[in-house]
Amino acid sequence: MLVCLIFFTGCKNDVVYQKKDIEISDETLGKISDEIFINTDYRLKEDAILYEDDNRNTAFETLEEGMVVRVLMEPYGGLAYISFEGLRGYVDLDKLEEI
Repeated sequence: MLVCLIFFTGCKNDVVYQKKDIEISDETLGKISDEIFINTDYRLKEDAILYEDDNRNTAFETLEEGMVVRVLMEPYGGLAYISFEGLRGYVDLDKLEEI
């Protein structure tokens, strides 16, 4: 019969931990601007053009004022990537308002 004994010894120096203040920023919580959160629903406060890409040369649909959209990703160039009834694309951030 084989018996294995393993001994663990602590290090001779005591570890000293020091308090450190950690700031939690809005980005840590999923906030992407002063008013917009990722994976949150917003209402369009006016008609908005839906763009296929993150540039304004790829318009393919107009969404009407009052429609509810969901922001899916962090905005880029003033555009938020959204989802609406199966459509996905980009709209101008300034067209969104909290519900």
